[in-house]
Amino acid sequence: MMTSEATALNQALAGEYAHLASEEDIQKDIDSLRHFQDKAQAAADGFVVKPDLPNSRSIPGTETAYAERTYQRILAAYDGGAATETPRLLAQAQSGYDCWLEQVEEGYQLLHIWRCRDKANAALNAIENPPVAVAPKPEAAVPARTYTVYFEFDESEIESEAFNVIDEAMADFRARPNAEIDVTGHADTSGPADYNVALSNRRADAVTDVLELRGVAADRIEAAALGESLPAVQTGDGVREPLNRRVVIIVQDRQ
Repeated sequence: MMTSEATALNQALAGEYAHLASEEDIQKDIDSLRHFQDKAQAAADGFVVKPDLPNSRSIPGTETAYAERTYQRILAAYDGGAATETPRLLAQAQSGYDCWLEQVEEGYQLLHIWRCRDKANAALNAIENPPVAVAPKPEAAVPARTYTVYFEFDESEIESEAFNVIDEAMADFRARPNAEIDVTGHADTSGPADYNVALSNRRADAVTDVLELRGVAADRIEAAALGESLPAVQTGDGVREPLNRRVVIIVQDRQ
């Protein structure tokens, strides 16, 4: 029976890999089912279970740099003490990465690919950028405040500097006795409109994941994705505009 802090990661990994195995069972992918079952069992038995090697699967060359970078980020999290300090986040990062690697090798379930990648990124970002302690503000009626997180072209991964913006929004949220947060994803006009809706949705999901990992309850967050329909800067079609690649966070008193 595992009860010590040192085994919290094993418990979390066992649960994460068991969930991945159940998904592969539904998809009738026997090889991946057995792979994740083996990792779940090894973690449950108390063995050290590390992420899959980037070259353990046949993935497109365009994805190898991300695979290697994410793998090294997970190893750095281990070295930094995440196994004992934030075991649940580390398990989410590792299982999300392993899931992404498996899905990229398959190459046809794009929603699953992005879901797994965003899960790994959100957990790693939370590990690497712990919340900054901010002194609570006096309780008082305050107007809604807006915070904007910007993204690189065709990306939904949150940049390091953007966590300062999210921390400001979190400080505002905590200072209100009964607050809620609106999270709205946007995209520029470079690309088809339906793709940009999906991209803005991934951006909104990435910010929502960080807010939830920071402690905001899911029922306090309203998320939406508007694609290219409400630009901050008006442009023609097919224009890469950095100010339009954004997620707008509005913190306000709950009605």
